[in-house]
Amino acid sequence: MDEHKEISNISKFLEKFKIKLSSDDDRKDSILNIINETIGSCLEKGDIKIKNGVLFIKNSPQIKSEIFMKKEKILEQLSLYKTNIFDIK
Repeated sequence: MDEHKEISNISKFLEKFKIKLSSDDDRKDSILNIINETIGSCLEKGDIKIKNGVLFIKNSPQIKSEIFMKKEKILEQLSLYKTNIFDIK
């Protein structure tokens, strides 16, 4: 029975990470939808990185320029969806 209990505890522990990863993916999806709708582009999950409330964009200079020209509008939309993004770089 001890082995079964340990496996159960490990499963519960790993479930926390699964939920966290799922919510991070949902957050990135929301962010990408907002940006893509605003600039009319197709950014992907690999094009963005989030660190300490700052959204970092990895893409072509043209796409980055378009994002920065509409930065205020994007940040406004992001705040409505409570994404905790405060800046874009």
